[in-house]
Amino acid sequence: MSLTGQPKRKRLFGAGRVGAGLVPARIGRIDEFGIGDWRSPQEPLPSDNASCPSTSRPVIPSNFAETAKSDRLLGAGLHCRGAGNGVKTSVSEERVYCSDLCLASGEPMLGTAVQVDVWLLLEYRPAWRRKAVEDNDLAPEIQAWLREQVAAFEATGRKVRPQLVRRPGRDDAGVTVFVAEEGGLGRREVEDYQDLAGLDLALASLEAVAQPHYFVCTNGQRDLCCARYGLPAWTRLQEAVGERAWQTTHVGGHRFAPNVLVLPQGALYGRVTEDAVPEFVEAVEAGELATEFLRGRSMWPPEAQAAEALLQGASTLKEVQGADVTFATASGDKTVRVQRASSPWQMIPSCGVTEPEDVFPFVSA
Repeated sequence: MSLTGQPKRKRLFGAGRVGAGLVPARIGRIDEFGIGDWRSPQEPLPSDNASCPSTSRPVIPSNFAETAKSDRLLGAGLHCRGAGNGVKTSVSEERVYCSDLCLASGEPMLGTAVQVDVWLLLEYRPAWRRKAVEDNDLAPEIQAWLREQVAAFEATGRKVRPQLVRRPGRDDAGVTVFVAEEGGLGRREVEDYQDLAGLDLALASLEAVAQPHYFVCTNGQRDLCCARYGLPAWTRLQEAVGERAWQTTHVGGHRFAPNVLVLPQGALYGRVTEDAVPEFVEAVEAGELATEFLRGRSMWPPEAQAAEALLQGASTLKEVQGADVTFATASGDKTVRVQRASSPWQMIPSCGVTEPEDVFPFVSA
């Protein structure tokens, strides 16, 4: 099975929709929410950017991804002016977005989810700064409480990732905190942040949440792509699933924006554009992995993240031995072999970065 439509030589995993109509132009000024001069996902950006619809992506030549892959290069020259190795793209000379370069290159996504055992998500409605979890206006005692919760989970030998979340338009009082671990999702609602004092999330009885909840990275202060593409995706998700769609801070992998964390499924997805939301939601709501958009199930190591997408019916990870990944399935244990590409791809990891970094995507062994 090929997830990318590539010829069956060293298949590239998780490339998603390569070259699906992509990007550019300036986003305009960035306001305190990190979302530029944004009115709504349907409104265009201000007149100084009127030539580019607010959520449009540039048309990229059909041979761009093949050229980038054959040369194994997506260098700094593409970052500003899009010209390199004979490849010409119709992008703005003022700004090119990292997620557009990544998508156009066809970089596979499988195995790129940050590895997390426990997700700890705290509602915080005010504006988010660049490093929002560490830099915010929560009272010192609440910041200390959050650090204590992280430390308590880490003391059990697990990897913990705190996030801030919000649901714009929510006008009721109260604060929500989510804890996702071991394939489950729990929620606690309190009237005020001060009610969190003394609450030990590792021991507390939380309301079990069974339905999928969607957390879209929209923090444009961290990376412009997260706001430019994350906000329209969140809006479309909200239309589809209502109050189960939330915004969240940085989840890693700006270049795969829009990024969506689905809990309690525990899967991180990328390139979930607003137009792709109906297809994406249909798969997730059916209890399936949306493999076209999959970066990986975050509780597993990268090799297992990549292998799972190749094995129908994988349910429990048994072991990872080098390139061999074994899962339990309804028909017994099955092993999938994956390996990283022998030659690096050079990718721009984030907007504003001019030097490419080497990445080694997974390929079939």
